[in-house]
Amino acid sequence: EGRAQAVKKLAGLPFVMVPYAKPGLPLTREILSRVTPDTKVILLQNHGLICCGDTVDDVSNLIREVEMRLAMAERSHQDKLPNKPAPEGFAWAYEGWVAKDEWAMMHAKAGSYYPDHVVFLGPALPSLDEGRWPAVLHEGTGIALRVEATPSQRAMLRCLSDILARLPCDWTLEPIGLDAEAELLNWDAEKYRQSLAASA
Repeated sequence: EGRAQAVKKLAGLPFVMVPYAKPGLPLTREILSRVTPDTKVILLQNHGLICCGDTVDDVSNLIREVEMRLAMAERSHQDKLPNKPAPEGFAWAYEGWVAKDEWAMMHAKAGSYYPDHVVFLGPALPSLDEGRWPAVLHEGTGIALRVEATPSQRAMLRCLSDILARLPCDWTLEPIGLDAEAELLNWDAEKYRQSLAASA
């Protein structure tokens, strides 16, 4: 559903849609196999957006145009924190509404939808604290975030919340899958990026 809507909303713009591929050479190959000299907008499924132009202003204006066309209204939800104390070493996150919304919770647990989620939060959102991941989903209560969570980890949790609050509940969401998650978790380039974010 999302792909069809994107095609409709971006009509008239010189854009292409690229299926998910591992960042780096595989993604570059997918992009190069689809773009033409006229392409200005590249929509990377389960990943992101590339806009091209002759000047910085051209690119900035094009990004704003694409954002306005693809903008989706946020569903109402309450960001109220739980009354009970968070587990030791954690604090309740304002994104915890996800744990109290049946549709959002189901999809948060179902898998990861873009690479940075895997890199900074791990695969999906776990319901058990295994001592490894920064955020733990407590069904019906909230999301516990480690007090030492990095800004990148906090940003990715906010990103997940923003996405789940905007996608229509009758859409079918497609995680990147277990194999893609495993590739990212074992990729030296992403481990290096994690270390840079942790030291920032």
